[in-house]
Amino acid sequence: MKYTTALAFALSISGALAAPTPRSGDDGTEPNIQTCACYRVLGSCQNGQKANQSYCSSQFTACSGVQPYDGSGKTTSVDASDYFKNLGVNCPAPNTGFPPSQRECRCNAELATCSNAPNANQAQCSSDFTKCSGVQPFEGTGKTTEVSPTDYFNYLNKQCPPSKPSEKECQCNAALSACQGAPNANQAQCSSNFVSCSGVQPYDGSGKTTSVSPTDYFKNLNQNCPTTPAPVPTPTPTPAPSKPSDKECQCNAALSACQGAPNANQAQCSSNFVSCSGVQPYEGSGKTTSVSTADYFNNLNKNCPATPAPVPSPSPSPAPPAPSKPSDKECQCNAALSVCQGAPNANQATCASNFASCSGVQPYEGAGKTTSVSPTDYFNNLNKNCPTTPAPAPVPSPAPAPPADKNYGSYGTYENYPTSYASYGKYDYNSYKSYGSYKQ
Repeated sequence: MKYTTALAFALSISGALAAPTPRSGDDGTEPNIQTCACYRVLGSCQNGQKANQSYCSSQFTACSGVQPYDGSGKTTSVDASDYFKNLGVNCPAPNTGFPPSQRECRCNAELATCSNAPNANQAQCSSDFTKCSGVQPFEGTGKTTEVSPTDYFNYLNKQCPPSKPSEKECQCNAALSACQGAPNANQAQCSSNFVSCSGVQPYDGSGKTTSVSPTDYFKNLNQNCPTTPAPVPTPTPTPAPSKPSDKECQCNAALSACQGAPNANQAQCSSNFVSCSGVQPYEGSGKTTSVSTADYFNNLNKNCPATPAPVPSPSPSPAPPAPSKPSDKECQCNAALSVCQGAPNANQATCASNFASCSGVQPYEGAGKTTSVSPTDYFNNLNKNCPTTPAPAPVPSPAPAPPADKNYGSYGTYENYPTSYASYGKYDYNSYKSYGSYKQ
């Protein structure tokens, strides 16, 4: 229950103190550390929201071993008001005059490391601190401090001596000082190098692994590290990239030309390089180099000759066969086509259809196309190879004219005249045309 274990706090901040023996007739003039700790717990209890004053008084008696209240079991010789007034005058302020134990300081350092680790389980870190220190400073059941968690840990961070820096931290701190003192030093890079070197992130922000401020952390390093630390261990150097092949150099030159072209498709340029060289230096699936993309191309640009051998070009596709010489008929029909197309209000579709009918050739795109070249190439060939004045286009034979009308009316010829009136005999048509037949 809350406030029932205040004795643990008193022991943790003052060492292993024996519980005081209640004295009959205690006048409250010499409060001890335990009594003062219990008094502060009492104040926190009484000032809490919806505080149960009887419960708070009961917890004070259980914590201190003193029953100052009037009634059964009273163990003081003064009234409760005077007893607590004396405590208020003679008990030190919270957490002053009680330096934290080495155990608390050690557990606080472990708490800071746990809390600042990546993906830290804060509840587990807090639980580990309580088990380590014997103190439960967090709000809730079993709290053993009379101050807030924030005030308690601020006190620990202020009072606990900083831990002695490791040899590695001292080496990395020396390297940090050299980096920061260089001309035009990149301070952010220097700080990042320190974190990578030491494994400690003392700066405020994500991943901070120290319980003190950056200023206090580095002050401790500067005070406790030797003036001339051992040399900083250098990481194993990355092996130098191999000398590029002639093919890689040729393909790199082609890549540069592709990337520098107007409106260049950079993705296509990269894909062409992979196809040309057989090397996939880009990050992602299928990467075939052990170095970064930037390092790979830096090596090419550094070690390839300024004028590499020409890039092997693919075998050229065979040129299409030259168009055949047009026939006289095609030339005649082409001339007629030109006349048709140049006429006022020319119907271009009809002109094209007439050409196909005239020449027997369908050069236009679509169903029935009979040439292997485009319409443009076909007519360019005609215009180039046909004579300027072609032979006249063949004129189709005229259809036979109908026989002259011999006054046979709408029937045209006498052969078509109806013979339904045969009883009149064969007479001259003009004389007997009203009878319908002249044959009989």
